[in-house]
Amino acid sequence: MTDQENSAIGSEDTFALNNIPTHSNRPLRPHHHPPHTFATHHHTPAPQRLTTMTRPTHPNALIWLLLSIAIIALDQATKAWVLTSLPEYIPVPVIHGFWNWYRSYNTGAAFSFLSDAGGWQMWLFIALALGISGLLTFWLSRTPRREWRSALPYALIIGGGIGNVIDRFLHGHVVDFIQWYVGSYYWPSFNLADSAIVAGAIGIGLLSLFDSKHSPKTP
Repeated sequence: MTDQENSAIGSEDTFALNNIPTHSNRPLRPHHHPPHTFATHHHTPAPQRLTTMTRPTHPNALIWLLLSIAIIALDQATKAWVLTSLPEYIPVPVIHGFWNWYRSYNTGAAFSFLSDAGGWQMWLFIALALGISGLLTFWLSRTPRREWRSALPYALIIGGGIGNVIDRFLHGHVVDFIQWYVGSYYWPSFNLADSAIVAGAIGIGLLSLFDSKHSPKTP
């Protein structure tokens, strides 16, 4: 076979390979896969809902403890004046026929309750005063600040109770110095702390009475 014949055969083979039919009727070509691409997704945060944890709450009534502190300070200041200025158990007239300064001591509770006990009553009254003051402070923390009708009596009782507790720690008794009387009837001597406690108790009683009258009645 001559060189011209070999060349002709090779040309025919090349032509046949290049014209093999494919699905696209195109000559075979290397298939290149496109590189993988990663789409970047921008997530827009959804608006947060107000829940019980994020909802703004009303401020509590603990600010009323400032009134308690003021009562304690005033109570202790007046008692310091009494201990340095007034004689013991001698009436000093303020308003004749009604009001005396009368320096006296009370180891018991109101109206000298348990004043003649053996001394153990001091710790009982200290524990009671601290326990009640702590409970009222907790209630203040749960009371909205705008509810002054509840907060005011609590603060008065706390201030008065702690004022008398300080007396018991410092002196072993409560210092009294206000004496009211009409004719031959004398009201038991008291102090500013006692006055705050009584005023707070009256306030709580009136508030309870007011709420009970205006609460809806159930059938």
